[in-house]
Amino acid sequence: MKIRPALILLFFAFPLFAQEVTLPLATYEQLRRPEQAENITVVDTIRLTGSFKERSLSATFVGKSVGKHAATAVLQAAAGGLSIWGCSGSALVSRGDNAFNITPLGETFSVTCRIGTAGTDRLELMATRDVLAIESAILDGDLASAERNPDGTSRWTFVRQSGGTGENLAATATGHYLITLLPDETRFRYAIDVHNPNRSRRPFEVRLRSGEHLQQVDADAAYEVVDGAYRFDVPPGDITLVLTGQLTGDSFTPPVEASLQYLAIENHPIVRPMIGEGVKRISAGEVGVPIQYRGPQAFLIGKGESLRWKKTKLEALHTVSYAVSGIRHTFFVPAEGPVLGESVFGIDNQGASDVKLPLAPEPTYASIQGEPLLMTKGADGKLTVPLSAGKQEILVQHRQGIRRFFGFGVGSLRIPQLSVPATSLLVSINYPRQWVPLVQTFSTRTKVWTPSSGQLSTFLVLLIWTERVLAFLLVPRRQRWTLAISLAAAATAFDLFAILLGIADALLTVAWLVPQFKREKWTTFKTLLATAVVTAGVIVFVNTLSVQRRLQDFGAYQSGGGIASVSPAVLSDEMKGYVEEASRNQNAVSLGQVQSKDANKADYQGLPARFEIPGGARHAYFGQEMLSVDRHHAVRVLLVSSGLVWALGMLLVIIALVLLWRGRKTLMEGLRTQLTPVIAPAPVET
Repeated sequence: MKIRPALILLFFAFPLFAQEVTLPLATYEQLRRPEQAENITVVDTIRLTGSFKERSLSATFVGKSVGKHAATAVLQAAAGGLSIWGCSGSALVSRGDNAFNITPLGETFSVTCRIGTAGTDRLELMATRDVLAIESAILDGDLASAERNPDGTSRWTFVRQSGGTGENLAATATGHYLITLLPDETRFRYAIDVHNPNRSRRPFEVRLRSGEHLQQVDADAAYEVVDGAYRFDVPPGDITLVLTGQLTGDSFTPPVEASLQYLAIENHPIVRPMIGEGVKRISAGEVGVPIQYRGPQAFLIGKGESLRWKKTKLEALHTVSYAVSGIRHTFFVPAEGPVLGESVFGIDNQGASDVKLPLAPEPTYASIQGEPLLMTKGADGKLTVPLSAGKQEILVQHRQGIRRFFGFGVGSLRIPQLSVPATSLLVSINYPRQWVPLVQTFSTRTKVWTPSSGQLSTFLVLLIWTERVLAFLLVPRRQRWTLAISLAAAATAFDLFAILLGIADALLTVAWLVPQFKREKWTTFKTLLATAVVTAGVIVFVNTLSVQRRLQDFGAYQSGGGIASVSPAVLSDEMKGYVEEASRNQNAVSLGQVQSKDANKADYQGLPARFEIPGGARHAYFGQEMLSVDRHHAVRVLLVSSGLVWALGMLLVIIALVLLWRGRKTLMEGLRTQLTPVIAPAPVET
């Protein structure tokens, strides 16, 4: 506790012993100056002076530095053995690892050094990215080349000027010429390989003599027009001059004096050239020019030779510029309202700018490769869809109407078609539960409604079974067949009636089987058990046939592996029809896989909205290969409403019940006659 007061007194007494410290303003500003976060040294210019002949080349490095003035690499050691010595100035030049470094002694620096290579007529400098430029004031030297790399480094080559006129050699050239004959013009491409054997730049002249209209020059050399000729300032070594443009004449004369002159003449397919003789022909592969059209002619032009030609334009036959690999049409016939349709066209375009579709049926949406299109109508009144090159899918949605009266529907579903026949075509028609198609016709094919395999199985099984049961009840032959047919037909229309009829037949069947066995083996319990087993079997049988009859929606098995993953035995009649048509029209089945892209709301341009085609409860399919396009095609349908079908089924039930009521006396007598021994068996003698 005594230490705490001592510390408090020491704290208040400390300012009495403190001393003031005074700093100069420059020192204070230097202390406040933030520490440099980075060291940067830049060489603005390297100036070269002196002479190759006198071996007095020197380089002056001028630049600036920020930071701690660290050593920076400025020149890499050249392959020829670059040497730097005798430096003086405000920086240090030292040799590092395969490079020469410079260390500034201030924020600005300038240092001059002697420089040289093993030879006496060539100086090659490889500057780092910290060197901005190199200037040359060498008395007897020229800049031969200057190359800059993407990483910022550069390569400079200086050569000694020739000492006498005897060293000025003429540049040599090799010409590679291409002339393209088009229907409306003639184009040329001249590629001239020039070799300059001198150590300095030399002029090279190109004089156009064939009526050329020059449009573009590609060359790594400056040029000027002197007296109608193009004079290039070519550097030492090899260089290629490329000249392109239009040719107004019908002859060719080489534009340069060269040791080798190669010429290739190609022509458009509808142009037939007639080329003069007297020039040596060679293979087109020897010319060394890019060929665009088939069958070019090549020549070797000698000194003083020229070539003339005459072109004839051929008349092109009418051809189709696009092919249609497949078309898939899908229709949905609603209970009310217009028929909705969707058509997908698989097109392989080889040059057409657009494709035209008729405006019947009425189009409501169009897209190409999933991108919605603003639908436009051409002068001929057809929907115009722009095309790109290659394979693509065009989707068009449309609508049309059919007639409906007194529970029936009659219509002609017109399909949109192109001017080119499709390799394969598939038409799918989806119906809701409200419609039952009776007759459907497309092209040369007609489909008429027939009972399904499940309905036929139910009808035949119940017909034979009921007829045998009525025979057991001693019903006359004509009456029992009439009654059996009416009961089986009513059972086919309604599953509940089929179950009730099956239970009645099962009970009477058990009653017929009991007397066939020894009586001591049949107790009341066994009789009831047999009746229950037979009744359960009937219910399972009828339900199985009903499920098979209603198995019409094939979307489930398509998502689970496709057509090949399902056994044909479990397919419904509609599924079998689809498999049969799809196997013959694979190109059309594979269409419609391109997903639609959502239009950007910010770039809305009045694009239409796309609707979804419902799957429906009943389906029909038509396939056709190479369907003719010389006339319009449509699917003609005759429909009946499900209400009428239900009323017809009720009529069958009423007829069956009326026949049962009228034959009740016969049935009751047969029951009493056949069931009395079973209910009250005769006493057993002992």
